[in-house]
Amino acid sequence: MKTEDLSLAVCILFFERVEQTIECIKSFLLSNANIYILNNGSSNKSREALGKFCKKYKQIKIFDSDINLGVGVGRNYLVNHTVEEWLLFIDNDIRVKTRDWLKRFNNQLSLHEDVEVFIPRLYNKRARRYTSSTSIKIEGNKAILDTGIPAGISNCFPGGASFVNRKLFNRLGPYDNEMFIGLEDYELSIRGILLKKPVKARTIENIRFVHDHRLVKKKEDRDAVSFRYDVDHVRNSLNRIMKKHKILLEGNWIFWSSRARKRLLDKNEERLNDRLKRWIPNKLKKLIKNIFLMNTRNN
Repeated sequence: MKTEDLSLAVCILFFERVEQTIECIKSFLLSNANIYILNNGSSNKSREALGKFCKKYKQIKIFDSDINLGVGVGRNYLVNHTVEEWLLFIDNDIRVKTRDWLKRFNNQLSLHEDVEVFIPRLYNKRARRYTSSTSIKIEGNKAILDTGIPAGISNCFPGGASFVNRKLFNRLGPYDNEMFIGLEDYELSIRGILLKKPVKARTIENIRFVHDHRLVKKKEDRDAVSFRYDVDHVRNSLNRIMKKHKILLEGNWIFWSSRARKRLLDKNEERLNDRLKRWIPNKLKKLIKNIFLMNTRNN
């Protein structure tokens, strides 16, 4: 298939952080792919700024929701309001760094016709490392994440950084509409495993995305981060998976959510994180970090 004949659209959920959202959009414009954005309850000020930028490009279409639909339901909305075969779901703080990504993706399609999800390499800018690919193992009533996936093949995928064929949703159904924010992609993957119809996913080593968990300063952005990483959302998602599938998704998800929130909001945490990664041996990081934060609070 010629690249220009490829049926693909970029899909973005927009909930504040308008500057990063525009950076994300800019990185995909040269491909000429259609870009669909769901304004997921952002402020009027942020929506106006986004609209001002996007109106210059015919390939961009913005949908609006007055309320935040959540991640899974928001993606379901984009699935239902687009027609392209392949949907590149991308978080609005991610940029593509590979200029000919669309051509490389098309090459992968010709090599792996049975794959329904392709996962690019995702570089975590804050951590200064690439995110490890994982698969899910079901052992008893537990779902365990396994990083030792063979030959880049997996049965799960990061929902905010993957090329997904819409036939996956026809096969397994949409994201669970009772999961508001967090772990909705894992639930879909667990659903496939239990139905003995696992997700057919494969990594793409030569397409590179960058995830920039940037410190936020504006009030609307800080409010959005606090909302997005509210631990109750993650707790509710874990409870939903248990209720629906009788499966415990293992992992320190509550801690992860709390930690992510703090890193995006606390400049002292940002400064400390940078110092630790540059200068401090791993075994000393935890002790020095606790002392630093204690002194910061006292001051």
